[in-house]
Amino acid sequence: MSVKVSNQHLLFQEHLKDCKKIRMVFEGDKAVKANAKTHFPPNDGVSDTTYNAIIQRSVFENFTEATAKGISGLIFAKEPTISLPASLELLKDNIDMDDNTIVDLSQNIVNELMEVGRCGLLIDVPNIDTAGMTKPETDALNIRAFTKLYKSETIINWRYEAINSVNKLTLLVLHEVYEDWADRFTSTLKNRYRVYSLIDNVCYVEVYEENDKSFINTMDMKPVIVRGSTLNYIPFTPLTYKDISIIPVKPPLMDIANINLNYYGVAVERRNVIHFVGNPFFMGKGINTRATDGSDISITLGSSIAQIFQEPNADMKIVETQGTGLAFNESYLNDCKSTMAALGARLLVPEANAQISENTMQMKTAGYRATIMQIANTASRAITQA
Repeated sequence: MSVKVSNQHLLFQEHLKDCKKIRMVFEGDKAVKANAKTHFPPNDGVSDTTYNAIIQRSVFENFTEATAKGISGLIFAKEPTISLPASLELLKDNIDMDDNTIVDLSQNIVNELMEVGRCGLLIDVPNIDTAGMTKPETDALNIRAFTKLYKSETIINWRYEAINSVNKLTLLVLHEVYEDWADRFTSTLKNRYRVYSLIDNVCYVEVYEENDKSFINTMDMKPVIVRGSTLNYIPFTPLTYKDISIIPVKPPLMDIANINLNYYGVAVERRNVIHFVGNPFFMGKGINTRATDGSDISITLGSSIAQIFQEPNADMKIVETQGTGLAFNESYLNDCKSTMAALGARLLVPEANAQISENTMQMKTAGYRATIMQIANTASRAITQA
């Protein structure tokens, strides 16, 4: 029987398209150009060579990433306040067993929420049998719970059910990619799925790994044990930039990213026109370029060289285009910039009027700052809950 562990939630499938698109935008110029045909289809009859030359002439200006960095910078302009009981002080400097501090984790969460709008925090422990060990022995082996951040693309399936009138997460499937080493120097990337289930109010975990075209169970279902007792919930805190929820949302900067891509498409066309407008070319008519023996006659250009043609209707000119149509193109690019500013990038745009009143500034930025506060508060609540 084939295992359907890789099945995706219906809400996740549409969200994944948004994730791929906005991740590409955040990666910048190289990634956008590598996927250019998807977002800027070439005109009929344009060869791949010509199309690539057109795309490479322009540079992708990443207004989306600049906006995200500005928002993140505002959130962390002041050092976060961290309050921990003595028993959890060791988490302050290493919360994920990878030497990341709580502040590092906070920044990573904010970055994920700014990019794709969703992520999750899993509480896990090393897969070591601690039966019979004393606390000093487990402390010496650094066996303790830790927090692991999962990106939105890895939270592929879930289910909620009402238990004792409470809506609880009863299924969670997390996708992981790991290195499978064939020898000391050779590895391949493979897929792994971590599955959490809540059955009869007991949390269980199992692991499936890729094997050819199927998946095999590499860790049988077992209950999650904490201090000798089973858990009655799945130790996972999902969050979006809006609230503590696992339901995918549209990335907060998606609208800016879409206009950013549209801006680049117009910029590519403009740069291509400039490429030809800025290079005059020569045009001749009625000129016989064949000698009596059938060989080609070359025409040399230069201020000290006279051109004499025997044909009475022969003519030769230098043609230079003016590019008058670029004015509309320039206007459209400015419109795109204004739209991106109105959608959120205005946080990074200096006001032209230095005398603007404090009340006016507060009104113009109130909506953006509310979003910033929402992201900061949600991240704080999720870390506290974890």
